[in-house]
Amino acid sequence: MRVVLFFFILLISGAINAQSNYVSTYLENPNYYASQLHKIPWDSTRLIQYRNSYDGGFPVLIMEDVTNGVITPIVPPLCSEIRSIPVIVDDGYLFAGETISGVELLYFDEVNSTVFDLNIGVNDSDPVIYELNDRVFVIAFDGTHKQLFEFDKSTHAVVQITNNAIDVNSVCAVWGSDVYYSTKYVNAINGLDEYTLVKAVPVVSGFDHFFIQNINIPTSADRYVDWKTPQLMWGKLYLAAVDVSPYIYDSNTMGISVILPNDQVSTANITLPSFGGEFSLVQWDGKLGIYCSEHNEFFVSSDGVNFDAEAVPSNGKLVECMVSQNDKLYFNCMYLDETREIFQYDNGFQSKYYGDHIHFLGEEEGIIYSADYVQADSSSIVLLYTTMDVVDEVKMSPTFHPPYGNTAVMHEGFFTFLFGTDGPLEDHDIFQLTGSPSAALDELDIEFSVYPNPVASGSTSFIRTNREGEVELLTLDGQKVSSFNVTPGTNLIPCSQLPSGVYLISFENRTHRIVVN
Repeated sequence: MRVVLFFFILLISGAINAQSNYVSTYLENPNYYASQLHKIPWDSTRLIQYRNSYDGGFPVLIMEDVTNGVITPIVPPLCSEIRSIPVIVDDGYLFAGETISGVELLYFDEVNSTVFDLNIGVNDSDPVIYELNDRVFVIAFDGTHKQLFEFDKSTHAVVQITNNAIDVNSVCAVWGSDVYYSTKYVNAINGLDEYTLVKAVPVVSGFDHFFIQNINIPTSADRYVDWKTPQLMWGKLYLAAVDVSPYIYDSNTMGISVILPNDQVSTANITLPSFGGEFSLVQWDGKLGIYCSEHNEFFVSSDGVNFDAEAVPSNGKLVECMVSQNDKLYFNCMYLDETREIFQYDNGFQSKYYGDHIHFLGEEEGIIYSADYVQADSSSIVLLYTTMDVVDEVKMSPTFHPPYGNTAVMHEGFFTFLFGTDGPLEDHDIFQLTGSPSAALDELDIEFSVYPNPVASGSTSFIRTNREGEVELLTLDGQKVSSFNVTPGTNLIPCSQLPSGVYLISFENRTHRIVVN
């Protein structure tokens, strides 16, 4: 392992300022790439790294101790090769792996492994794992067809839901104790691919299954139908009935399926004039929205019946969206030149940040983390504060490709990213950045800085200012906790008795974020 320290340049845009303290480590890792990070719910001192092999080998799992940077390979018993991204369930890991019985479902509790052989005979089960509404489902090959199972998180048992003579295609939604799934088969009479949405209802003897909706399309390797992005609102289940094809648009097989408690299906009152690709549903603040990744269109409904087209940023595509923990809606829009811009939608699109290749990473404690990248220049971490109109950008040099997918986690008031040095360097080393950010609205004539106390393990912090006045200590949602006076120079923030967490320090309409303990 090599340890390299880097300097970070803070970019100031308009009236936005920030002060951050970072520790960086460069981990030499020439044989793996596309790493992912996962939190461990029962242990905040450790993270799981999921690494793909650069030379075509199978992925590996790495345990990282965030307190000292020590990494340890995870070798689950009874498993020779890990074949899927692990799903962390309560007190263990669920994944597909190579076993003596073939590629099967495994549960590993950090000591022992349990193998679930879900097929009859010697064939691989090839399990695919889904997470919906805090439940874990598995589609696996039983030797004849793909069947649907559920992993019980409390008993660590696998329950079979279907025993069909046709393949289960996907898990679509959960509504109460019921699960909705789709099936696919080729109709021997008309030669069409027939997709069916089915509801499974648990009963004493197992499960009863009810037909919900059916869509037929011509057989094609490049075309499929599915029901996606479920949203429960107004006592109904809304699903995007998506007919995906790079060549064909058929308005008869695309739309919003509205499912009532009595299993009746209706169609939302909306016309999709140019949708020729996959589209998604999103809900926030009592509203339901529809946006398409392939077209610059966005529809909003306040009643689930009528959808109105909204004016959207021109010459771009709404490539991804994110709903914050305080129920605000944000979009990432990509323009024709492939630059991107972050917008908040609040009865209209409001620009928050313009970048080159900006994309969302995640959110914690009122901050949305994003990553930006400028080819052959630099990378940045962008922090968007959802409780106030502040955006920070931390620019890094030398060049690193920013994290993608699940390669960033925020926990315990700190955040950790993995950066791959790929691209023109043709390398896939890992760069880890750990820090604790704080942001402030600033005016040049007022000094207002916050520093951690280096001898108190973070239990107290200092304010340095060139003015006297009253400082307020607030929660992230703006609730006042206490107040105290400061004088020019260095002042102690009386926070050692506060519960651990993240707070705001407000002075002269300027705000800093502090982490206590």
